Amino acid sequence: MRVAFERQSSRAVSFVGLAIGILLGMALAVGLVEDRQTRLSAAHDRTLALAEGGERLATEQMRSVDRTLAGVVQDIEQFERAAPDKAPALIAQLMVRVTARQPEIESIQLVDHGQLALPPWVLTRQAGPRPGMRFGPIEKVEGRWLLPIVVPMVDGRWLLARLNTRGLQTLVEQLATGHMGVATVADYYGTILARSRQASTLVGEPITRLYSGEHADLTDLVSAVDGVHRLVANSSLDAYPVRVGVGVPLRMVLAPWYVFGAVAVAVYGLYWLGYAYLYRRVRASERSRDEYVRTITDTSRRLKQAQRAGNIGSWSIVKGSTRMSWSSQAALILGLDVIDIVTSRDTFYSMIHPDDKPMYFEGAARAWANDGAVTLQYRVLRPDGAERWISSTGSLVEEGGVVTLTGTIGDITERMTAQEHLAYRATHDPLTGLHNLDALVEDLDRTEASRSWYDLAYIQLRGLDVIADTFGVSIGRDVLKAVAARFESLGAEFGQVAHRPGETFVVAMFDRSRHDEALAALLAAATEPVSSEAAVHQLDARVGLASYPDDGTHAEKVVGNAALAAQEAGVAEGTVRRFEPAMADRSRLRLQMTARMRDAIEGNDLQLHFQPVMSALTGNIVMLEALVRWPQADGSMIPPSEFIPLCEETGLILPLGSWVLRRAAAAHKALTVAGWGRLSIAVNVSAIQFARTDLAQEIARVGENFGLRPGALHIELTESSLMRYRDLARRTMHALQSKDIRVALDDFGTGFSSLAYLKNLPINSVKIDRAFIQDVDSDPRSASICLAMIGLSHSLDLTVVAEGVETASQHAWLRNHGCDFLQGFLFSHPLPLDALLVHLHQSEEAQGDIKTVSPSEV
Repeated sequence: MRVAFERQSSRAVSFVGLAIGILLGMALAVGLVEDRQTRLSAAHDRTLALAEGGERLATEQMRSVDRTLAGVVQDIEQFERAAPDKAPALIAQLMVRVTARQPEIESIQLVDHGQLALPPWVLTRQAGPRPGMRFGPIEKVEGRWLLPIVVPMVDGRWLLARLNTRGLQTLVEQLATGHMGVATVADYYGTILARSRQASTLVGEPITRLYSGEHADLTDLVSAVDGVHRLVANSSLDAYPVRVGVGVPLRMVLAPWYVFGAVAVAVYGLYWLGYAYLYRRVRASERSRDEYVRTITDTSRRLKQAQRAGNIGSWSIVKGSTRMSWSSQAALILGLDVIDIVTSRDTFYSMIHPDDKPMYFEGAARAWANDGAVTLQYRVLRPDGAERWISSTGSLVEEGGVVTLTGTIGDITERMTAQEHLAYRATHDPLTGLHNLDALVEDLDRTEASRSWYDLAYIQLRGLDVIADTFGVSIGRDVLKAVAARFESLGAEFGQVAHRPGETFVVAMFDRSRHDEALAALLAAATEPVSSEAAVHQLDARVGLASYPDDGTHAEKVVGNAALAAQEAGVAEGTVRRFEPAMADRSRLRLQMTARMRDAIEGNDLQLHFQPVMSALTGNIVMLEALVRWPQADGSMIPPSEFIPLCEETGLILPLGSWVLRRAAAAHKALTVAGWGRLSIAVNVSAIQFARTDLAQEIARVGENFGLRPGALHIELTESSLMRYRDLARRTMHALQSKDIRVALDDFGTGFSSLAYLKNLPINSVKIDRAFIQDVDSDPRSASICLAMIGLSHSLDLTVVAEGVETASQHAWLRNHGCDFLQGFLFSHPLPLDALLVHLHQSEEAQGDIKTVSPSEV
């Protein structure tokens, strides 16, 4: 309704503006017309007054001449009566005196009828003060314009006087007003006697020369002489046949009117400009108002939709009232009847969760104290029994003297649930449900003021990955959960426990008096076999211990030191190690060794040595095994047992494996040049290299780059590589066989009991570990195991290589029990390439030509 009224008002303003504009235009037009007429009328009066003033001045001049001539006539008559004989002389003197006294009288002459023939105009009756006075046409004598006048005498004679027009010229020049104003004196005959402008050319001309056509006393005329538009007024002398005319320029008369007209037009134009501006502003205001109304309407609609979509409502309570008003959406949130949107304050208070009421009342008090907007998050118990999280925002609003606390209310149950879930995930391991290590560290640091001591165990379990690879991911997860349940019960009894993704658990023990009991329970939980659907699984545990505050004043430091101890527990006797400061030094040395190893690989500072593999029957060299060595500046060597595990832990095993393959290929090329290209070179491949590279393709590419024959390079794999990556192993080994790359199983007998891979995987040979060889000739159990391995391998059509042969009795036992090939210090230590070439030459001289063994025999 208000919008419609405003639109009607704007139309009314528009209509009124147009009406006022039209009326103003009419008023200005009427005013201009009336003002013009008024100005013309006033100009007429002024012009006529000037003409009449000129007429009075001309009358005075003519009257003066008339009186002078009448006096002359009387004097002449008196002279003739009193002294007839002296009369001519007296008359002549009189005329001289008169012309001298009256400069406008050029000459006076007494004329008899017989003396001078009178012109016709003398006989024409003209207006004059006395009957018989006549004015003749103006005439030019010796360059001067003279006006002849005759006055009759009683005796029939005439007094002829000639007037110059200087007096009349002076009169018209005095009458001419303003620029381009003119005054003119004309005689009875319509001839110009005097004119204020252009007198030299117009005096003596007919008056009709000035204006064409008839004209009355006041005429709006355009001059035929100069083209000036003038108002002309004429005034005739009543006693003499002369008239005076005055012309005032119309432009001068209407100059103020033109200014007034320009101002009126400007005012009128400004009015319409103002009206146009106002009209546009009104229209713009209407459009803006319409857009504002649409925006408010759309916003209101979207707000309602958003409130429904976001589950947000509004509420209010007037100060001093006990009733609360709710929007329909707020009522739905609280589980109230939508129709009943007004409830008592106590009814709402009774719905707030008891634990949250103090916080709510404190916030409400702040809001009533006008402490700004207050946002609260609390729980309510709805009438249907459901518990919901509510977010409420309120502030004071004063309108019309009424103070109201009003705000919004929203259901944030899902958000709070999600936050709780996120908080849980941020502090717990999703698989085991235990705290993660960051949460444990944070909790230990937060509560360190209340604890003077705690001992922390860092447990690294080995074998979970192998279980997952062997029996499937699901079995691996079940085993991990079973172990986690054991540690969870330990944490509940002795302190706290956390799981680090992978195979690591951390247990914090708080009771010093029960420390030994807790440690024993921890070891039992870590080492006790775990049963699953597939098998019973035994895990290997490495435990590192560190205590607060002796081994660190912050939990993170204590955890790090316990981890260092766990790392050393794996290489020392026993499974438990307590942190010692020297461990940190050894850890730093390992880091330094890692950096040095990387530099050695990149700088080609490593060496490749080769150990011959002998035929057990003939004693001939049948192949070579490549072994990497790391020489030092002082001439010593860092043993592979130190740097190979380090490379596997740090990822350097991949560039190291590629370096060994290239160097082995280069060595074989050198052997071929020296005449020993029949000998193949076996290269050890780590499990990481086996899993993370396309091994068959890499060996083929290296062989192609160095121009090697097929089968020039062999590889040796450990059992753990095959067991950990069974599907990958099958694909990779088939790819190797397709490229004539033979595969040997290294350290046979030290891995897992399952031998299914011997049947299913394309393996060419097995290498019995030196642990079974060192007492094969003296220990019946070792001999039985080796005999079983040789028999099993031969039954699967696999050749057998014995590693670590160092005595002649070991050599004899292995040869007598069917072992195919032997390798060890008894025959040769690993040699660099130059020494190997010398050794091969010496062996050839001692035994004759070295027998070449076919690939099927190796």
